[in-house]
Amino acid sequence: KVFNGENFVTWWRDQLLPNLHQPSLIMLDNAAYHLVKGPDVPKPGRMKKAELQQYLTEKGVTWDAGDSAVMLRSKVKEWINNNEPAEIVRLAEEQGHQVLFTPPYHSDFQPIELVWALIKGNVGRQYNANTTLEIVHNRLMDEFRNWRKVAMSLYER
Repeated sequence: KVFNGENFVTWWRDQLLPNLHQPSLIMLDNAAYHLVKGPDVPKPGRMKKAELQQYLTEKGVTWDAGDSAVMLRSKVKEWINNNEPAEIVRLAEEQGHQVLFTPPYHSDFQPIELVWALIKGNVGRQYNANTTLEIVHNRLMDEFRNWRKVAMSLYER
């Protein structure tokens, strides 16, 4: 399947949340598929000028009669970004969980990034002129298996 926001929300709703049995704190990065809005949130890029004006009026946002559709669309996007939670946040909060996002572009706040850096470094140091894509794949798979064993041993403690 194509991994996109719709598929992520489906996995989140149908697989992750039903398996969390206590209020949980879930930390995520700012990947676009984490930030998808719900189906009831309009898509400003598909709205006509009159629809943009009506939406802004309903939300109490002022606009001028001389505002272009581009300006109105920008105001609608800003309002949505500031006031409509991502769908996964809404779903999690309905079940008593909390979702926090790490600051954009701060991979040092994502522990998995440290593991990925080590794995890439281990594979990269083995590179030579005879290395093929198949060899790189096999080395990556070996590293993932090794890290899985480390992670499982830590989890079992």
